[in-house]
Amino acid sequence: MLKRTVIFAAIALFAVVFYASCSGGAYVSSEPPAPKMETKPSPPPGQQVVWAPGHWEWRKGHWTWRQGHYKRTKPGKSWVDGHWKHSGSNRWKWVPGHWR
Repeated sequence: MLKRTVIFAAIALFAVVFYASCSGGAYVSSEPPAPKMETKPSPPPGQQVVWAPGHWEWRKGHWTWRQGHYKRTKPGKSWVDGHWKHSGSNRWKWVPGHWR
């Protein structure tokens, strides 16, 4: 019985470490709240910028809003906004904004 408990604990620990190390952010078990309405500061701080909208993050057991901000553009690249992706039953994964 003790051997089974130790094996189960080892598997559970591995699963927690594996999911915590997934690239691109954490998985959460509830749908994130709807985005807040934001107003871009105007005028932009320059011509070579793109707006990265704010988003919800799951931190320390609750949802926290990260404000949107301007990012300097990269030649030949376009900005893809971060988004929450549904990945299985009651699982959501944050896909960070990135250049493509």
